[in-house]
Amino acid sequence: MKGFVDALAATFVAFGLIAVAPSCAAADAGRWSYTGPNGPPKWGKLEKDYAACAAGKEQSPIDIPDANARKGDLPPLLFNYKPSPLKIVDEGHTIQVEIGPGSLLTVEGKGYELIEIEFHKPSEYKIDGKGQEMEAHLVHRSKDGKLAIVAVFLDQGKENALIKTLWSNLPQTKGKENVVAN
Repeated sequence: MKGFVDALAATFVAFGLIAVAPSCAAADAGRWSYTGPNGPPKWGKLEKDYAACAAGKEQSPIDIPDANARKGDLPPLLFNYKPSPLKIVDEGHTIQVEIGPGSLLTVEGKGYELIEIEFHKPSEYKIDGKGQEMEAHLVHRSKDGKLAIVAVFLDQGKENALIKTLWSNLPQTKGKENVVAN
């Protein structure tokens, strides 16, 4: 586990997208699902508070048209992650990994502390209507409460030791947490 969070960041940085809006789906895990009658196309109609989900521009699910994506020089994402104990929870909709204090992302001089990593299957975000098998959200919070989320698409492929470590330590019961010391 030594350097686990550092290695995870290095794995994700190469593929990351950054968003600064919370996920609509996180509002109430009991009302929504990824499939069926309460799946992503219906999220915006489930409750009044979910209305932004229907637009797909600031809340999940987001479909990013490649033609509209900003290309060129972007501000660097500076990761300074530290080893940390991890609390892993299978919430039923996501696998959530809570991270101990001390790991930071800096964007344009503003610091955001890494607070959790969420795994979504299938991905909540799409590019030109195409989603991926899974998506990881590295969720960071600034001192003033603003979120910076680095979203990373994941597809099945060669085994990844970092993901294997998480999956090997999943709690056997949904809703229960498993603490993994570094």
